[in-house]
Amino acid sequence: MSVQDCELFCKTIFGQKDSSHQNIPMSYHAVELPSKLRFGYYLSDGMMESSPACKRAVLETVSALRKQGHQCIEFTSPLNASAMEVFLPYGKFKLKICRLYLTQPDLQEDSLFLVTLGPRLPSFVRKLACWIAKTFLGDSLFPRFFSLAREKSVLEFTDFTDQRNKVWDTYGFDGIIAPVQSLPVIPHGSATYLSVLAAATITYNVINSPGGTIPVTRVNSDTDNLSTDFVVGASGRSKMFETRMYLGKNPVYDPKAMEGIPIGVQLVGKKWEDEKVLAMMHVVDAALGPRGFGPGSWEPIKTVSI
Repeated sequence: MSVQDCELFCKTIFGQKDSSHQNIPMSYHAVELPSKLRFGYYLSDGMMESSPACKRAVLETVSALRKQGHQCIEFTSPLNASAMEVFLPYGKFKLKICRLYLTQPDLQEDSLFLVTLGPRLPSFVRKLACWIAKTFLGDSLFPRFFSLAREKSVLEFTDFTDQRNKVWDTYGFDGIIAPVQSLPVIPHGSATYLSVLAAATITYNVINSPGGTIPVTRVNSDTDNLSTDFVVGASGRSKMFETRMYLGKNPVYDPKAMEGIPIGVQLVGKKWEDEKVLAMMHVVDAALGPRGFGPGSWEPIKTVSI
């Protein structure tokens, strides 16, 4: 789906009434952007180190925007880890709802394994698992999140969502550019133990910020290899997850196996500024120029008859 397709969809859906009240109750309003925009960007979310390929996608986007005269400022987002602290307790809520309404066992999606594992365990088991992870595995981030499998009050939730305004007010950004997740793609089945990668977008779901993804480039095995000085778990990141992602005999991140896989960035805006996000996506798309994406770009695999 192109940026134009997203815009057409929003123009069609916004303001339309539906029985479940899921649609935005306001009609589409076109916005006029300033000639020069102010973007914030970051390369990693502070929980897991982004792969070289995903970092390159952000940097290429930033470079293209700067060439067009837009301002791009690197910053460290204070929201990512805090958003997960708010989101994870809802795994327990989801589990209760499923038990309340389901009359028969329902197969659980693999990606919900870690989210719902904590609420199913007694508190002393959770505490023991956290102690083992921190003491013997050297991971302080995993126990921080795993211990949060408890109810959270509405006040705790609203206190956090109010923090979103501080980011916009402090920096004065029109939009934020960031990796969609730390890896370009994950193999089938690996969501069972790497669902935490979704934190990159969960952050903005929790605070109700509109966002869109834009394809930028593709994995290149010549340029996207892991740096030789990479250290798992540095700067408080998760040692357990990064080890599975990047090290060992079969690391998930393999630029050779991922050769040619598309990589995008997410562009995020303030709450209720959906139309502005779409307009900024047009700006980013135009700045990046033709790059082998969109209708007509795909070439069928040629087969050789024997």
